Amino acid sequence: MIYCKTKILGLAIIVLFLFMIGLSSAADIRNAQTTFGVKGGIIGSADYYIGDFWYGSEMSYSFGGFLDYKLGPRILGGAYFDYSAVSDVYESNSSLIEIGGTLKAMVFTGNENLTFRPMVALGYGAVGEIDIYAASSHLMLKGGLEMVYTIPSGMSVLGEVLIGGSVDGGNDNFAMTFGPMVYVRGGLVF
Repeated sequence: MIYCKTKILGLAIIVLFLFMIGLSSAADIRNAQTTFGVKGGIIGSADYYIGDFWYGSEMSYSFGGFLDYKLGPRILGGAYFDYSAVSDVYESNSSLIEIGGTLKAMVFTGNENLTFRPMVALGYGAVGEIDIYAASSHLMLKGGLEMVYTIPSGMSVLGEVLIGGSVDGGNDNFAMTFGPMVYVRGGLVF
């Protein structure tokens, strides 16, 4: 119970920090050549398959950052970094660290303040030691939708819903995959 309250408090502090940063910065995300952002939120439970063994993880927190570069009028390429806490049903705690590349489209009409950015991401993930299992490396695949709303003051806020997981991975002793897991996060774009 204390661990859950600590997660919620930590997430609230991250969101407040991101909001305060955003008040001091603004970006025209549709026309900027390069943008970056920060985000935080929750990651849903997932199924972990280790050889013939299966176990489930619980909902936890996730935060990260990204850098996008405009490849065309409505297409972005970029890089991302994510950190997610992983806790299983046996209360073993670990972490998932990801780094990778993204491809995003920008969908908008006229002068509306809302921009939809469907995306796919491919990356490398590292899961720390979990219970009796040593750390492992993974090929990560994600897909989903970012929604960016530019407030009249110029600040751009982000909401995203992604589905992702490990399509291949493990270490010298075992093969491991996990997912799908849902990411629900919010943040700011600069």
